[in-house]
Amino acid sequence: MSVKDNMAPAPTEGFTTAPASDFGEIHNWNELLYFFNHTLPECHMELREDTKHVILFVLYLAIFVVGLVENLLVIWVSWRCLGRAGLLNLYVLNMAIADLGIVLSLPVWMLEVMLDYTWLWGSFSCRFTHYFYFANMYSSIFFLVCLSIDRYITLTSTSPSWQRHQHRMRRAVCAGVWVLSAIIPLPEVVHIQLVESSEPMCLFMAPFETYSTWALAVAMCTTILGFLLPFPLMVVFNVLTACRLRQAGWPEGRRHCLLVCAYVVIFAICWLP
Repeated sequence: MSVKDNMAPAPTEGFTTAPASDFGEIHNWNELLYFFNHTLPECHMELREDTKHVILFVLYLAIFVVGLVENLLVIWVSWRCLGRAGLLNLYVLNMAIADLGIVLSLPVWMLEVMLDYTWLWGSFSCRFTHYFYFANMYSSIFFLVCLSIDRYITLTSTSPSWQRHQHRMRRAVCAGVWVLSAIIPLPEVVHIQLVESSEPMCLFMAPFETYSTWALAVAMCTTILGFLLPFPLMVVFNVLTACRLRQAGWPEGRRHCLLVCAYVVIFAICWLP
């Protein structure tokens, strides 16, 4: 009994410098993969760290300038029209104040990026800046949802009680939003610490044994409260309002539909996890 050696070439033979004409000689997946891995030129595109820092700085600066001017203008207009246009503008005013708070925190992040994430402003500023940012972030999101719900209720409600007490209710809702938004970031902020090393850094430092659990809980809380709950509520009530306006034959029905699309797209772009 004799055993004959397989004289066929191995898949790894002859492809290191294979010309393009050899592509027709490939007969199985192993040979094809080897051909791609060893004959085609590799393409790597990486940005240098200093380039990334400059891009982030310019982006933050543009958002800061535009956001500062825009929100100051909204606050000024909303304050002047508050008495004449009704307290529905109260949500817009509070939302603009919250957005202004987010914008005012950007210079700190700009400097941190340019310093390669070195934190030079002490332990208190480390925690307070994060707390200030997240509290205003949640406030802005919640006020936008409240505005969407309030517009639908105001359009459809015929209750005399609502007509009499709507101003008081809006003030109470705005106060509740600020209180809730001030409480939600606390579990995360208490674990933010200034890590003293050769270059001090402001980091999320939960206990080592439960770090993964804390990090997951914070990420889930931010995703659920910042997007998964507000986004469907905002979409549903804005769509209901637009449908109600179109059914009633109001001239602003089409305009409101366009605003709904703008709200949905902008909110998704800004807060999509």
